[in-house]
Amino acid sequence: MIKTTPIPDLPFETFFTYQQVTDFLQALAVARPDLCKLDSLGSSREDREVHLLTLTDFASGAPEDKPGYLIHGNIHAPELSGTHAALYTARQLVADHEQSDLLRKVAFYIVPRLNPDGAEFVVTTSGRVRSRTDRTHLEPNTLYQKDVNHDGLILSMRQKHPDGPFVADPEDARLLIRRKSGSQPPFYRVLPEGEIHDWDGTDHLLVEGRSFDWNRNWSYDWRPEPEQHGAGDFPFSEPEMRHIARFIHAHPNLFAVLGYHSGPNAVLRPPSTGSDDDLDEGDVRMMEDLARIGAKHTGFPVIPVVKYHDDRTRDINLRGHFHNFGYHHLGLFVFEFELGIMEN
Repeated sequence: MIKTTPIPDLPFETFFTYQQVTDFLQALAVARPDLCKLDSLGSSREDREVHLLTLTDFASGAPEDKPGYLIHGNIHAPELSGTHAALYTARQLVADHEQSDLLRKVAFYIVPRLNPDGAEFVVTTSGRVRSRTDRTHLEPNTLYQKDVNHDGLILSMRQKHPDGPFVADPEDARLLIRRKSGSQPPFYRVLPEGEIHDWDGTDHLLVEGRSFDWNRNWSYDWRPEPEQHGAGDFPFSEPEMRHIARFIHAHPNLFAVLGYHSGPNAVLRPPSTGSDDDLDEGDVRMMEDLARIGAKHTGFPVIPVVKYHDDRTRDINLRGHFHNFGYHHLGLFVFEFELGIMEN
């Protein structure tokens, strides 16, 4: 019998740095080597490992011989709760093993932080970026986030501006409040803390230059910018995205995928473009039934990605999105839990 040690606790007081994610995964794998195997999908652009944790009862068979379920989190840099949700899922699967035969029947592949570089930028500076920064070529009239006053954080700066939407709070000038019709100057606009590269003095400013959204970088129905904002240079142009795509294609035992995100609460299912009419009718029924199980446990509404908008009558049509890639290219049932914007 394999000697085991207590599985590590998962604190929720703060979001994890890359090193803390690594330490937790290593501790879990050491505690239960009969259930956990820690690998890497590959290295990130900044040479961090994209961790892969395989969870199954290895005594009952090899992972590739069982139905596989892929879980990933934190594809978007500021959505750090996705990492914690994936780590919590991993820990609970291990903790519940003695009362469940799930790991004897199914292999779980967990990638808790698909975007280690972007997440590290956010968690260590409080700066904000969609998926990653791009500073290989600095653009003029572009503000690049930086800890200007060396306090360890990237916060916000106020700038006097005649058309600014804010005024100082009359009760506490350190605070800004929304400008009203009778408000008196000075007016302010708010920018992230940083430095503007090669500023010409005009109002036209970009923040961090080009924006990358890795959930628009999948191959199915990929469209270039500006048709699809954040799409990247070509499908799987990002090394981290290539790593997970290769993994998915190399594992035909996968039957479903779950992604953890931090948008307004929802259980999301395909499609991300078009309508249910583009999907197999039986698949739609099955995905809807499965999604409603998630909704029962979370209280979140079930929404097709294409309708994930305040105005549910309007389609948002996200090109190069993971839901359509997984379903249309590979026949996988794909879901996302949107954990709520207060959890970013």
